[in-house]
Amino acid sequence: MAKPLYTPVGNLRAREDIAGANCYAAFTRSVFLQTIQRQQGEDQAPFRVALEELRRSKVSVPSWKLLTSRCAVKLAPNVVSGFQSALRIYPTRKQVSNYNYGHMVRLGSPVLQAAATHYGAGARCCGRAGDDPAPLRRLPRYADEKPVE
Repeated sequence: MAKPLYTPVGNLRAREDIAGANCYAAFTRSVFLQTIQRQQGEDQAPFRVALEELRRSKVSVPSWKLLTSRCAVKLAPNVVSGFQSALRIYPTRKQVSNYNYGHMVRLGSPVLQAAATHYGAGARCCGRAGDDPAPLRRLPRYADEKPVE
């Protein structure tokens, strides 16, 4: 879809856009979540406070101590291994991308395999069926990064 779902149908031309807008119009009610589910309970109160302070960029000393007490470098290896699937908080998108990229590399298997056929206007630059494939290159980590030859 090229346009938002809530675009009025009269302003749409593409079939997919019209179908999406019709689906959006079919919603008859909204659901608003108002209860915190993950950090419930009195034992989680300090963590809730720390998350709220992080959100407001005003972290108190007790919250800072709580957050830094669970850093991987301060924990035993058997404790760290329990955090394999834990939620991680990073201050920048680039740090998130670095973590995700490293995690994908550590998985050691492709995320997606796609069968490709060499045809069309630009196929000549890629060789012909049966030729040795073009040399592999590392894909970029970020949208603004160029591939490494």
